[in-house]
Amino acid sequence: MKRVLVPYFNIGLGHFAFARSVKKAFESLPEPWEVRLMDMGEELPGKMLTNMYVESWRTILGAPKPVKSFLFGLNRLAPWATDLGLARGNRRNASAAAAFLTQMKPDAIVACHWGTAHVLNAGRRKAGIDVPLYYVYGELAGIVPQIRSGADNYFYMTAEAERALIDIGVRQEQLVQIGLVLQPGLELPLPERGAARRELGLAENRFTVLYALGGEGIGNAFPYLDAYYSEARSSQMLVLTGKNREFQKSIQERYPQRADRGSVVAAGYVQDIKTAYGASDILAGKCGASFAMEAIRYRRPLLVTALGAPNEAHNRDYLVEHGFGYYVPRPEQFVEETERLSRDEAAYQAAIAPEPTPIPHDGATDIAVWVAQRASETIRQA
Repeated sequence: MKRVLVPYFNIGLGHFAFARSVKKAFESLPEPWEVRLMDMGEELPGKMLTNMYVESWRTILGAPKPVKSFLFGLNRLAPWATDLGLARGNRRNASAAAAFLTQMKPDAIVACHWGTAHVLNAGRRKAGIDVPLYYVYGELAGIVPQIRSGADNYFYMTAEAERALIDIGVRQEQLVQIGLVLQPGLELPLPERGAARRELGLAENRFTVLYALGGEGIGNAFPYLDAYYSEARSSQMLVLTGKNREFQKSIQERYPQRADRGSVVAAGYVQDIKTAYGASDILAGKCGASFAMEAIRYRRPLLVTALGAPNEAHNRDYLVEHGFGYYVPRPEQFVEETERLSRDEAAYQAAIAPEPTPIPHDGATDIAVWVAQRASETIRQA
């Protein structure tokens, strides 16, 4: 049985969701594969990788907007400075990565975070192991230079992502286009709206906004929620607070249910995310890749209120340009657009009108099939 290693860092939702989807796709192939998910921050010794790729990202998400913009601007102007720090950490972990690869002996690596691709590329070189390394580029558009990680091939989902990868030096022959990669189960139809709302404790016949700030639940949400609570009258809001229990508690205390106020309901971890999407009419919040792709998949217009980090501007621009969402950076704009869509049925139907050419949403299957075919070709040539 062939083995595939699927490494990720446990930050936010997208990387782990991608890894689980890839695992499920490999396990669905006609020829069996052994799939090994790897939380690299937890499984390699020491805290350096966790500090570099996980804690630093959480710090950026929680930083003021000017600080985020400065850091990303600095990386664009002088990417070598970031590269030096990352290269040092990757080299220091190369021996541990090499030992892991030597013990596991995978037939392929499908990296679901660019940092894991860097570390395992250093590890395979140190060990002298000729194992194919593939990277899943999970954004709809835009790029940071560090995405170029030494992977043999890069999976991408849109023409905008293809251009961005070429701009940082990835060769055309290294690129493989796939459909959208969604969380496991989101390739399936959604539950009926009324039933989903009843399950979540929402009013069954009320226009519903699903608000989220990603898996970490970090961001400046309260100006938008305050405005909604004060002004909205034609809808109800379900807020997914992710891992942030303090955020959930604050919402419950700050927005008591009152007849003369907008309804704001907080939900932490939702066992079946399809239920939350099934309950919703529109989405709102920050514009992480997973949330953006799920808006596309289910035709739920995404009202982008803020960016978790400046790189999300590319996802926002993609959604707005292709008719999948709106940018409403001011709280009063957010409430105004929410009320417009909830009151004006014609406007809402126009917002959810399908694209002329549907975007495929079976990207994980595309990855598994492509990697399996490459592995079979290698065996025949040997």
